[in-house]
Amino acid sequence: MSKNNNILPKDFQDLEVYVPDWALDTERERKEKRASSDMPSITGYYSALLPRVEAVAAYLDGFPMGVLEIPQQKLLNLALMFMEVSIAVEFYKQPELPGGFPRDRFEISVL
Repeated sequence: MSKNNNILPKDFQDLEVYVPDWALDTERERKEKRASSDMPSITGYYSALLPRVEAVAAYLDGFPMGVLEIPQQKLLNLALMFMEVSIAVEFYKQPELPGGFPRDRFEISVL
């Protein structure tokens, strides 16, 4: 991806390679991505984001949620995906969470 596309904010453009596969818009998409990915892919993504996650959080803290521009929203989506995969990496060492609620029955409602 070209850095001129401004897919992510300037200080995070090195993470643009992860946007197509990991910057997913919905919680359902993120859960499905985690559960359907192999552990080497999940671990690779996790390892790439881990040293940057505090900087990402600090950067996003300066913006009101719900009105983010596309670069900031993509960065937030990467951070949300990081949180989704972290449990698979840190605790379960597998994509599926044992004993978890079946993801095909998981439904998110917005009130």
